[in-house]
Order: sequence, then structure tokens, then C-alpha cells
Amino acid sequence: MPRQYYAVRINVNRMARAAVSFSTLLSWTLVAFTIEVDNEVERRLAEAGPRRAFGISHAFWANYVRFVRDDGMPARELHAAAGFSASDRWLLGALERWGYITVDRTRPRAWTLRPTATCLRARSLWQPVPDLIERRWRERFGAPELDELRASLESIESRIPVALPHYVPLLGYGFASTSGDFPARELAAPGTPAERFDLPALLSHALHSFALEYEARSTLSLPLGANVLRILDGSGVPVRELPARSGVSREGLAMATGFLASRGLATLETGQGAPRVKIVRLTESGLRAREAYEQNLAGTEERMAARFGSDELQRLRKALTSLVERREDGQPLLARGLEPPPGAWRGRPPYLAQTEAMLRDPAGALPHYPLVLHRGGWPDGS
Repeated sequence: MPRQYYAVRINVNRMARAAVSFSTLLSWTLVAFTIEVDNEVERRLAEAGPRRAFGISHAFWANYVRFVRDDGMPARELHAAAGFSASDRWLLGALERWGYITVDRTRPRAWTLRPTATCLRARSLWQPVPDLIERRWRERFGAPELDELRASLESIESRIPVALPHYVPLLGYGFASTSGDFPARELAAPGTPAERFDLPALLSHALHSFALEYEARSTLSLPLGANVLRILDGSGVPVRELPARSGVSREGLAMATGFLASRGLATLETGQGAPRVKIVRLTESGLRAREAYEQNLAGTEERMAARFGSDELQRLRKALTSLVERREDGQPLLARGLEPPPGAWRGRPPYLAQTEAMLRDPAGALPHYPLVLHRGGWPDGS
């Protein structure tokens, strides 16, 4: 079928209407929901008293911290429950440094971990927030719209043959989202109640399935293509403009452009007559990689339509577009929950400028794929 069959059209930065991929719509919705969850948790933690732990995003909560048992557990059980490799011991070290667990390393092959008081307090505050935000979205966008979104996501969910993490996973080398083997799962029989997932998990599973399909036929990851290759060209883009163009943090972009340069796909140069301006430019190989990204993106949508049913994908696309396009009093409704609470880190420099851009136009300022990094799991790589 023609490529445009798999695209919707929405306003971006009030410019001409442009085709938007299925994965981008999922990403904008998921990241907006995640930031709203993170903002609410940060507000609750501040109200609960001084916090001595490093802040983490919903991604790290959903995929890792929530599995830590109150009475402690062998590290290998966390590996199995959270789905990360035993070789990724840096993750345990990070959670320990951030103040969420203690690790007993007395027995080298049988580490034991226990939650800290901070972890237990954070968990009690965190647990109800995703459902709370979903209720807020129900009030904001309307119950029929949220019911339709959930129903369409659950229809896709019922056809996913592997058990995926509750949130799109921590990205690997080159921002790959396919590291690790995901176990097969037994799908519910028709008419049998399926497992109920919260809304960010349903969005994550649909998006992660798309990424797995994309990366099975690509040497470069979907997060790298969607967030970085997409905005670069052969004439060069000032590095300082990349956050606004991509919706990704400066830290995440530094990692991404460094990776592209190491592969000969981009160069980092000094601007002519402006030695303090750094320019990133795609090489000939990089331009071919960007073209391959665009072709594979379209092909992935076709394969997803064949796998899940074109009617089902169109139904989900319509539900997502309804949320992204909705406005009230001239303001995108998707932006309503992106306002950080007083004193929150997203309301302070250097992140304030990106927050203000998201409030003005979420579709123009949110990443086209969540950039979940080791820095705490924030969906824009912060």
C-alpha cells in the first residue's frame, strides 16, 4: 500500500502539515505521560521531606526499583524479574549510589540487596501515581477518548508474543533498544481476561514492538534515527540548536553525535568565522543512513500493519492523534501536565528552556523516541 496510508498529519510548530510516523505518535504520548508522572512524584517527594537519593524517572521505577522486595532478595532474582543481564552489575551499583538499595557483596556469586528507607518511602509515593495521571487524562481529554485509546492499545497488546518490560528499556550501545532476549508468553485465549497494564506500559509495549521490528532490519537503532539522524543534513546544524530540534537533552545528544562521528556518519566541526560555534554535519555515509532510516521506518509500519492488522493500527493512530491534536483556549491539552512543580529540576536552567518549548508545543519539542539512558531514565535523556 502507498506510504501515506500509514501516516497521519498534524500541526508541528505551526508549520506546514507533515507526515508523522506511528512510532512518533506513540513516543509523544508516552513521554508526555511520563513527564507528568515524574512531575507528580517529584512534588510528592518534596512534600514528604528532605530527599537524600538521586532522582529517577518512571522508567527506572517501572523496570527496576518496583521489583526490590521489602525483605531483600538475591541479586539474581532482580536480574530475572527486571530482565537485565547479570553482567550489567553497574545498574546495581547505580541504584546503590543513588540511595535506593544496599548490596551485600560478601559472597561474590551470590550478592544480596535490600531496599533503603528512601526506596520504601519512594515506592509508597510512586505506586499510585500512574493510575492517578490516567484519571487526570480521562478528565482532561474525555472518558470516551481514553477508553478508546486503552482499548486500541489492549488490542495490540493481546497480539504481542513476548513479555516486554513495563517501560521501554534502558538503551544499549548505539542507543539500541533490542539488547536482551525477551521471553515468550502465553497469549490469553479469546474471551479470557488478559493481564491489565497501566497506560505507560501499554504505550511502551506497542512502541517497543515497533522498535524491535525496525531494528531487526537496521544496523542503526530507531532511537538514534528518530531523534538524531532525522534532524541532521549534509550542510550542517549548530550543536546548540539540536536540543530544540530533537526534544533530547544536550547530554543525550553529545552521546549520540559522538557515536555517529565514531562510525564515520557525521563530523563535528567549528563554524566558519565563528570558532565558538560547533557544527555537526552528516557525511555521505550519514546521508545514506538517514535515507535508510526513512525507508525502514515506512517499511516497519507496513510490516506492523500486516502483523497486527491495518484496521487495528489505524484505530490506534486515530486515538493517539486525537490526544496530540486536542487544544483548549489555544493550548495543547497534552501540555497541561508538563508544567513542573515549584522547585523541580525541569523548572530550572539548563532544562527550563526545553520545558518552556514543551509547554508551547509538545509535538514540536518532545522526542520522537524515548531516550532512556543510564543517567536516571528520564525519557528525553536528561
